[in-house]
Amino acid sequence: MTGSSRTGSSRRPLSALVLAVLAALPITAAAAQSVGAPLALTPAVPTDAAGQGAGAGAADAASPSPDPHAIAVDTLAAPKPDSMGLVDSTGGGFSDALWHGTPGDTAQALVAALPRRYVAPAARRLAQQFLLSAAPVDRGPDGNQDGGAMLEARINALAVMADWDDALALIDLVPVETRSPQLVRTRINGLLAKGRIEPACGDGAHAATQSQDVYWQKLQILCQFVAGQNSPAAVSLGLLREQGNDDKLFFWAIDILQGNDSPPPADLSRPDGTIDPLILTILRRAGYLLPAALVSGGDPNVLMFAAQIALAPPPPPRVDDDATPQLPAKEKRGAAKKAAAEKAAAAEKAAGLAAAAELRLSTIERAVAAGVAEPESLRTAYAALDLHDDQAVATDSIAIDSARQRAATFQLALAQTVPASRAEVIARVMDLTRLKTSGDGPDMVTTALVYGPVVAALPASGDLLWFAATAVRILMVADSVGSLSTQSAATGGSDRAQPWIDLLQGVAVTSKDAAATLASLWPYVRLAHGGPVALTSDEIAAWQATLPADPPARGLSQRAVLLDLLTGVGEGVAAADWQSVVVANAADDTTVSGAPPSFLLWDALSLAAKEGRVGESVALALRFLGADHDAPVPIAVTKALESLTAVGRAGDARSIATELALARGL
Repeated sequence: MTGSSRTGSSRRPLSALVLAVLAALPITAAAAQSVGAPLALTPAVPTDAAGQGAGAGAADAASPSPDPHAIAVDTLAAPKPDSMGLVDSTGGGFSDALWHGTPGDTAQALVAALPRRYVAPAARRLAQQFLLSAAPVDRGPDGNQDGGAMLEARINALAVMADWDDALALIDLVPVETRSPQLVRTRINGLLAKGRIEPACGDGAHAATQSQDVYWQKLQILCQFVAGQNSPAAVSLGLLREQGNDDKLFFWAIDILQGNDSPPPADLSRPDGTIDPLILTILRRAGYLLPAALVSGGDPNVLMFAAQIALAPPPPPRVDDDATPQLPAKEKRGAAKKAAAEKAAAAEKAAGLAAAAELRLSTIERAVAAGVAEPESLRTAYAALDLHDDQAVATDSIAIDSARQRAATFQLALAQTVPASRAEVIARVMDLTRLKTSGDGPDMVTTALVYGPVVAALPASGDLLWFAATAVRILMVADSVGSLSTQSAATGGSDRAQPWIDLLQGVAVTSKDAAATLASLWPYVRLAHGGPVALTSDEIAAWQATLPADPPARGLSQRAVLLDLLTGVGEGVAAADWQSVVVANAADDTTVSGAPPSFLLWDALSLAAKEGRVGESVALALRFLGADHDAPVPIAVTKALESLTAVGRAGDARSIATELALARGL
């Protein structure tokens, strides 16, 4: 097994340090649950240098010569699931030396503590490749201690990210007869999440014969309702109540499934914002739109289910005989007053439908931003929204304050038949998104993902030279996020953006405006591609000269963001480049937003990267790139990017930096 020979005493104190810090950090509910019994998967039994097993020499003296036509049969050792995976270094993942030098308990704790959400799509993609990589861990002298626990930790980490396709694929590598109860339940949760109710019910029926866990009774009730067995479901529900089960959330969800309009319990989610997939499946089946307050919590699984519900056709409006107020027989009211009452009722109904549509759209927006829904789903939802009763939107009256306005703007862009007119709408949307101060609505990266295909269809021609900067920003980020495999070398960038860059370079020789536009895009090209020569202060100065002079503080803030990102990907930023930022902030005692990283984890990451322990370095860097709560402070992001670069993941670091450059308005 890799790692055992290099796990010396000099590394144990750091491992203990990491474990101590992780113990004090919040771990997701799914990752904190128990894991199963030891499992195993290894290659064939090793032989000695001569290609023979131990003791072969003594046997040769007494045995006859082997038949040259005989078929050799060898025995495979027991499988070890901790070494299972779906990708390796040739497919964008990591080599089998990933955890070399890291004790197994430390590796497992690091995986269990990974975030659910990340600051950039490229960071989420890196986490997925990290968790899918086939790499053994050091389990001590016997080599089998807690076998399978690491695989379950990896599966749980994928599950809390709502990456159920990959989680299910890993589970399928484990033989059915050796799956732990927790792994069985995780698989069923995954099947529910993917809408595969029938196989989930089949597996649940079998699991119920092996366990008395009340979870299986609840799943059975859902399965009975789905199968149309309402009477047996009612009996099962009554039995569950008689047993004294007091799961208010489950009973409420079943009530909603039965068509009742019951108010939700006070605690609709766990303290960490998560909800059991079984509950979410029931609510999805009922078509119940999850409340905005719950969706805004940002849990990936909540967002994924919420988007599935929002993307489904809305239920037909409920017929209510009392929708129009009925006047008492003894009272006589004029036709005008009755008409006013009917008009008010119609307006109230329209407002309710509009509010539901707004919630559906904003839910899908959040899911796309979290990486648990495809951008195409948001484009489809935007395009399908009925806006016939809305006031027409013109290019000079574009607004993006609400999801409805954002949908109207998207429809406006698609309605333009002239490329320049379409580009004008998109440029305005990007400008408004960059300038907005609240956190409501999609950020720059999500907006780029939505408009990416629209921009890609525009020609990189001279009459759209003014649009080139916006096109490059959108296409570089859209292509980076759209990449299916994690880049493992510093070769990021966007082929679809290159024609626009070529256009600018051709005109920049004779046009100052084109030269300035090209300079404004320099950070993206440098972050994504690097450069053939060392970074110079003149390049930074040329870029900053393209920024608006007013307010000056914004220019310095943008400079600091860029210097942070350049430092993170290994560019040689000089101390002199920081001087203007240092001077301007010398008297500023305010703190940056977000939670500062633990100094202990900071030191642990420094040492892990310095000593080449790739698994530790990547896991800790992903902690610094997490967005489960507040966005991380810039210095934490820089540290993460530096560490990824140091352990051979420069391509990932550059992809993350490029996406963050757009997200931060560069």
